[in-house]
Amino acid sequence: MAVQLRLGGVRLTLAEGYAMLDGPGVGGTFQADKGPAALVPATVAWSDRNGIWHQGGRPACLWDKDPSDGMNRSQGARVQAGYRWVDVPGGGSYPLVMWLRCP
Repeated sequence: MAVQLRLGGVRLTLAEGYAMLDGPGVGGTFQADKGPAALVPATVAWSDRNGIWHQGGRPACLWDKDPSDGMNRSQGARVQAGYRWVDVPGGGSYPLVMWLRCP
């Protein structure tokens, strides 16, 4: 699914809450403390705990290697997120996370 945003600034809702990824190559969900659950796309802009921004890849605070077997695991974390509502054809809309900030 492709999402096209118009040129120029797009207002985002800034929220704190809990995010978790579903698995390798897929997105996840963000549940705002005071707000809706939002879709986290598989490729999302994110900043690490040092404030360095990344485009794509797995947000380090949400995805890590399990020391017991070396496999990647989705651990989830409290994060700050910027999300917006995306309109869908035929009516309706849903919240989509545009960036995450790891603690």
